Amino acid sequence: MFKQPNGKSSNWYCCYYNKGRAVRVTTRTDKWEVALKFADDWYMDQRYLIKNGGDPLGKKVHYFVKAALQSMEAERSKQYCKVVKNYLSPGGRIMRFFGETPVQKIDSRAWDAFRQQLNGEISENSVHQLKTAFRLVLKQAYIEKAINEIPRFFDPMKKKKTQTKPRVQFTLHEYDKLLRALKNNIARAKGDSDKIAAEDLYDYVLFMVHTGLRVGESKELLVSQVELIDNYCRITVAKGKCGGHSPCISFTGAPAAFRRVIKRRGISNHNTCGKKLFPIYRREAFKRILKENNLYQDAYGRRRDFTSLRHTYICFRLAQGATIYDVARNTRTSIQMIDKHYAKMQPTSAKLVNKTDWGKLPPKAGVSESASKRSRSARNEV
Repeated sequence: MFKQPNGKSSNWYCCYYNKGRAVRVTTRTDKWEVALKFADDWYMDQRYLIKNGGDPLGKKVHYFVKAALQSMEAERSKQYCKVVKNYLSPGGRIMRFFGETPVQKIDSRAWDAFRQQLNGEISENSVHQLKTAFRLVLKQAYIEKAINEIPRFFDPMKKKKTQTKPRVQFTLHEYDKLLRALKNNIARAKGDSDKIAAEDLYDYVLFMVHTGLRVGESKELLVSQVELIDNYCRITVAKGKCGGHSPCISFTGAPAAFRRVIKRRGISNHNTCGKKLFPIYRREAFKRILKENNLYQDAYGRRRDFTSLRHTYICFRLAQGATIYDVARNTRTSIQMIDKHYAKMQPTSAKLVNKTDWGKLPPKAGVSESASKRSRSARNEV
């Protein structure tokens, strides 16, 4: 039994050693009799825990990594799992710093110490990805009841953004220019293989802009997961950034692109086909076309890629009057993300704001028709 030598606390503490490691706890009282009874009960509980094979300091972080990765592989795409495995590798930054730490001692102060240890070696985006990977391990520890709650990490050193730029997208004029460039690419193709590759790229771009899929979701999308319904497609996203999700609805241009793809690949029954819809990733060809047509960078100097097609889909749907809720649900993201990065960047549409047609509203009870007309006329003048 002891008290803190610096005098910061008047409470009694109790401590014992297990395999050379000090295990201590506060009694939360400065009264000797109460503290002694607490220490006696606590020590008996600790002896019972050790006798039954438990660890008084709790399981360490590296114990939960394997189970967390197995749980993630069942829901997420292969590319996402590959990135997270790299972050959680034994030689990675997270395991070197936290691997031997008991999971109960992980809190915001421990994360802040980790950030200070990085000392600006990596970007803020990479730090955020490390945090996401680490929280998967803590989530597994919570599932196994090793901790009572998942700790929240605060980043006091992170700079607050003063202005949010729109996501890297294509404007309507740039999108028309892109489609013309893709068609010219098909016309210039020499040989059957080059022509098929050019046609696949054109249909991929068209399909992505009319569905809003993530790039990782499109890589894992199977032919049988696309259902043709009249003038749109119903797509089941089984694996992706957010795992499984309810079916999403495409825009009107997706069915034509889907039909051309299955016809080109000779698929007779797409409802039972277990092959991937887009087995080849044509990123370099897309990059070359963007550079040839001065579309590789946007107005802020940022590079465009396949991810820009998803941003384009969201902006086009919002500009056409779709609600933020419907767009967020159909693209498997949150309303806050749509509002922050897309909706507030859209210009205000007078047509949508003034959508109510006052002339079609029924007159109130007890008001004559002529009085109702005069009232409508006054409102229109205002």
